[in-house]
Amino acid sequence: MADADFEKFKGQVAVVFNGATGLWSLQNKNYPDAQEHLRAAVNSNPNDFKDVYPLALAYLSAKPSSDVNGLWFAARSVNLAKAAGFPERNVQDISEFGRKRFIKYHGGEDGWTELLAQTKDAALPPAGFSIPPAPTPAEQAKALADSKDPKQMNFAEWELVLGSGEPAVADKVWNVIKGQTVQFAGKVISSTRT
Repeated sequence: MADADFEKFKGQVAVVFNGATGLWSLQNKNYPDAQEHLRAAVNSNPNDFKDVYPLALAYLSAKPSSDVNGLWFAARSVNLAKAAGFPERNVQDISEFGRKRFIKYHGGEDGWTELLAQTKDAALPPAGFSIPPAPTPAEQAKALADSKDPKQMNFAEWELVLGSGEPAVADKVWNVIKGQTVQFAGKVISSTRT
């Protein structure tokens, strides 16, 4: 066998073995190993759904699931499934899985459609690929305190700001509502005479 033919054959076999090893690792919930082997298979053959979708699962099933590469490969899987002529129901299921994981990570679905469009023609994430994570409770509390009059907030909003906000943000709201009478409904579950 010529050297060039041998190298080509070796590359093809490596894709098959990396894919099989990655799938085995994924089934056994060894996510780091699954990511390593499936990523090697996808890097060599980035248009193969049978490796791309499991790679997305390997990234998104790990705890904590904070690797945006999983979101990339989930969106890429949607495009590959469409291109391969999968039944529409299957494509929708794959898309819904990716969309829900995107929302969980990002805090909203803004940007999901753009990610689907980006992954249509680009097989691998570009250098520096990122997706902004969801705002922290402290960031949510600050945004709420900056955008809404504390007297107009409901009890849950007060709880968020006072419980999760930075001290300056919590003080800003507390100084407006302290001493105010607050009415809210409650249900008595049990009581005694005393």
